[in-house]
Amino acid sequence: MMLCLVLGLGASAVKVSVDENVEFVSSMCRLAGFDEYVNNVNKQYVTVLDSVMAPLKDHPAVARLNELRGAQGLSYDAVAALAAHTVIQSGHLVLLPGSDLSKLDSRWSAGQDVEMARLLDDAYRQSGFHDFYVSNKPFYDKVIANVEAMLSNVDLVWLEEFYGTEIRGRLSVSLLNIGNYGVTCQRAGMPAESVIIIGCWKLDENGIPVFHNTESLIVHEFSHPMCNPIIEDNISAFNGNAQLAADLMDEELAAQAYGGARTMLCESMVRSVEIQYALAHAGCAEDSADVETAIKGQEAGGFLVVPEIVGAMTEYRNNRDRYRTLPQVAPLIVEAVNDLDVTQRYCELRRGQITILGCSLADGTRDVPASDRYAVKVFFDKPVVNSPMACDYYDNNPDIFPNICGAKFDKDRRIMTVYLKTEPGKEYGFKLLGWAYMTEAGYRGRGAAPIHFFTAK
Repeated sequence: MMLCLVLGLGASAVKVSVDENVEFVSSMCRLAGFDEYVNNVNKQYVTVLDSVMAPLKDHPAVARLNELRGAQGLSYDAVAALAAHTVIQSGHLVLLPGSDLSKLDSRWSAGQDVEMARLLDDAYRQSGFHDFYVSNKPFYDKVIANVEAMLSNVDLVWLEEFYGTEIRGRLSVSLLNIGNYGVTCQRAGMPAESVIIIGCWKLDENGIPVFHNTESLIVHEFSHPMCNPIIEDNISAFNGNAQLAADLMDEELAAQAYGGARTMLCESMVRSVEIQYALAHAGCAEDSADVETAIKGQEAGGFLVVPEIVGAMTEYRNNRDRYRTLPQVAPLIVEAVNDLDVTQRYCELRRGQITILGCSLADGTRDVPASDRYAVKVFFDKPVVNSPMACDYYDNNPDIFPNICGAKFDKDRRIMTVYLKTEPGKEYGFKLLGWAYMTEAGYRGRGAAPIHFFTAK
């Protein structure tokens, strides 16, 4: 069962829905404790859902999901792919005929999709999930309306023209996902269908998910089903540069749950489509400068070969009489990546990136005075041109996250003072995220700087 609407795109259409099968599979992963499916943004929604799903906590499907996660890395889009290959039919959750996920993703072995669908169906029939889903129809309708509003700002016609083919796909919203996935529903004897599954991360004042400023996300996810097969079909043509680029940036890629040359190339190609979209829609010189900064940001994020793929796509975009469809850009991409001096690119990146040198408090400092405005200084090796306050939990502990009152840079922009409100006899900790800080040349930082201390009683 699904609640949906259809948006016209000229020659094609995108169906937007909240799918019962996707939401149920996501809820089972939430029950199994998969971090990427534990989304508590909408507390009212998940509180009721958790009460519905609680009786299934010892169901064999939960145990099997965790077994596959531990043994084979089953997570993220591998789960989304399973959901996309199922349907609710006559009160059952069933695997679509002709499905074989082992041919699409190495995290599935032959027959495991059939086994997992059978276990999930048993859990579905024991649960009260269908009633929960139906009861939320008015809520889902509002979610769909907000997605429609967001999609109206995406130039999908441009995307079709850039791909050289129609967008054949649908968009499924999951209220339980933190991430967003572009997967391909591929069944024997059937045409491939792109399924874009987007999560929920922000609510309006009425508690309804909103999707403002997410146009690049849609471009990204719709491009995966177009780009991934191009990389797969040409993977043997790449020399060792792709693997070297992935190995050198392993830390950055692993932090995003990516790994290996194949995944790095797929993600780099998708990100290059995003950049081409931004270039085509740049309204002024400032927008174009932002695109150049975005390219350097992608390098810093782990995708060293993005400039080469962007260049190949520019050749493609400027010569459409010669290149009719996106797969024809593959030889240009292979040649550009194979000719890249990866080590030189890596060294240039590291030299250009900002490093957080440390802060005025040693890790674990005790007897820090309580204050309404305690100042902690953070030191950078290069001037910072932007003024973010990007931070995360220290040691994944939200309970010790401090009240941050503000932050400011000195005139040379190498020292940032962070102001904290602290209470007596407390432990505090957070970490600054290096990627948020940028140099004048457009390079972003790396790593994180932990700040951890105890106040005097």
